[in-house]
This record gives sequence, C-alpha cells and structure tokens, in this order.
Amino acid sequence: MQDLLDLALDDPERAEQAARDLLVSSDDPCALTYAHQCLGIVWRDSGRVRDAARELGHGLDVARTAGLLDRERDVRATLGTTLVVAGRSTAGLAQLDRALDGASGELGA
Repeated sequence: MQDLLDLALDDPERAEQAARDLLVSSDDPCALTYAHQCLGIVWRDSGRVRDAARELGHGLDVARTAGLLDRERDVRATLGTTLVVAGRSTAGLAQLDRALDGASGELGA
C-alpha cells in the first residue's frame, strides 16, 4: 500500500484513479486509509487543500474506528502538513504533534 503513496508523488493522475478504484472495491480499513491519504496528497499538491483536508479527515476516521494506530498517526501527519500548506499553521502543528505522540520507528523519526 505504501506504493500508492509513492505514486501520489510520482504520477498523481494514476494515483488518483487507483485510490478511487480502491475506495469502491475494498472494505479493508487499512487499504481505505491509504486510498484517502493518497487522494489527500494528490489534491493538496495540486492546490485543492480544502478537498485534501476533508479527504484526510475521512482517512483519519477510518483509521481511528478500526484501531489502526500507526495508520492514524501517518494520516494525521499528512493532515497536519496539509493544514500548514493551507495557512492554518496552528492547527497543522497541533495535528503533527498528535501524530508524533506515541510514534516510533520511521514514523517517530
């Protein structure tokens, strides 16, 4: 699934389509968090920061509901970055702080 996030940076159009396909074809909460996060990244990087923040919020909800703590932290970090890009620095930094809380390994680095 990490490949989907890499694709969001390398080929945003393909990534967007793959994420949309995943959202309609999968009921796996982990996969769904990646799809929402991918769309958030693609839209943020194309200037659609409001749409991106909303989509990342959906991903955060899925991760939280499913108890996927590492996914919750990763999506939250992306949301924090997106909020900063949108000019909402205080809210973005708060999300980044929450993402780091309890993180270890790559995510906590």
